[in-house]
Amino acid sequence: EESFQQRLLREFQDYYKNNLDKKTSHNNDMCSLLPNPTPSTLSLWSHFLPHILDSSKHSHDWHEYEFHDFTARLLSILTPDRLNRGVKTLPLDWTPFQRSLTILHKRWTAIQKEVDSFRKKNNLSPTDPIDPKTIEKLQNSIPNAPRKLNILIMGGSVTMGVVCHLNPVTTQTGKYSRRACAWPGRLNTFFPYLFGYYDLVNIDSLALGGTNTESGRTIWDYSILPDEIPYPDILINGYATNDMHYNSVQDAIKRNVTLEQSVFELSQSFIRQVLTPKKGCGHPPPLLLYLDDYMGNEQNEIRETMISSRVIHELSGYYGIGSISYADVVRDIVYGDTREWWFSSNWYEKGDYERAVHPHMGMHISTVWVVGYYLLNLMTTYCSLPRDGNRPNSIVGKSLEKYEY
Repeated sequence: EESFQQRLLREFQDYYKNNLDKKTSHNNDMCSLLPNPTPSTLSLWSHFLPHILDSSKHSHDWHEYEFHDFTARLLSILTPDRLNRGVKTLPLDWTPFQRSLTILHKRWTAIQKEVDSFRKKNNLSPTDPIDPKTIEKLQNSIPNAPRKLNILIMGGSVTMGVVCHLNPVTTQTGKYSRRACAWPGRLNTFFPYLFGYYDLVNIDSLALGGTNTESGRTIWDYSILPDEIPYPDILINGYATNDMHYNSVQDAIKRNVTLEQSVFELSQSFIRQVLTPKKGCGHPPPLLLYLDDYMGNEQNEIRETMISSRVIHELSGYYGIGSISYADVVRDIVYGDTREWWFSSNWYEKGDYERAVHPHMGMHISTVWVVGYYLLNLMTTYCSLPRDGNRPNSIVGKSLEKYEY
C-alpha cells in the first residue's frame, strides 16, 4: 500500500502530465509556459530533480560528469523544503521582474520560432530531440535576435571562487579553478542546460578579493562597470562574507562604530544608490537582490555571527527588495558539525581550529540551486498573482514604461 508521500507525488505527477499543455490565458509572457494553475516552486523543483541534477554539471565535466555522485549527494541533502528556507523576502514592486520576464519571453519566442521551423523542415515531431549544437547554430542564425536577460553579480573572493576547487572527489582540478568553478560561472551553464539549451540569460560577475559593499557602492555610484559588462536587469549583491571579514571589522573599529552599524550604513547606502535612477542613464534601476552567503567563523557568538543576516533582512523588508539566504539553508549543517567542509570552509585543514572564510566546491554547486530556486520562486509567485491587464498590480504602475529594454 502506497504511503501518503507516495500518493501525493503520484497525484501531482498525474496532474502535471494532464495540465502540461494547458496554457494560461496570457499567451504573451513567460507565465503562459507554465501549467495552469501555476504550480508551487517546491512542486516544480521536486518534479524536475533529475533534470536539475543533470543541468548542474560543470561545462568541463560535460561528458564524464566526474562529480555526478558528489552533486547527487549534495542535492539529496538540500531537499526542496530546505531550499525553501533560502527564500527570505520578495520584491515589493514587481515591475523590474516583469521587465525581466518580457526580455526572456521575446528571446524565447524568437528561438522557438527557429526551432519550430527546423522541426518542420526536417519532419521532426515536437518530442524528437535536437542536438545541442544544432540549437546553438539556430540561435546564432537569428537576425537581430532579441537580447538576453542580463544578470550582474557583485562580490568578493567567495564570489570569485577562491579555493572552489577543493572537493572530496579529486585533486586534479586545474580546469575547475577560481571563476570557472564559482557559482556565478556555473549559473551561466546551469540555465541553458535547464532551458533545453536555449541561451536566454547572460551572467556577469564583478568579483574581486578583498572588496565589500563599500567597494560595490563606489563602483555603482561612479558607473565604472567594465565595458564588456552590460547594464544589468537583475543585480545581486554577494558581498555578505566580506562585509563580515576581519578587514571590515577593523574598518569599523577605526570609525568608532560597531560592525553591525557599519554593515547597516554601507548596505543602506548601496541600496539607495542602486534604486535611485541615474540621470541620463536611460535605464531603470535593476531588480536588486541580496545574497547572504556568510558561513565563516570570523565571529564566535550567535548575535555577532548573525549581523549580516539580520541587517539584510531588516533593510530588505524596509526597502522592499528581494533577499536570498544560502546561510539559512545550511547553517544547522555547518554549525552542527564544525568539521564539515562540503558547505563551508575547512576550519581544521591544518589540524587545529583556525579562522577560514572561503567555502569549497560544494558551496558553489549548492548556491546555484539556492539562487535558481529563488528566481523560480519569483516566477511562480508573479504568475500566481491576480492580473490587471497583463501585469500584477504594482505600486509604481506604468511610471517606468518610458524606459526601453
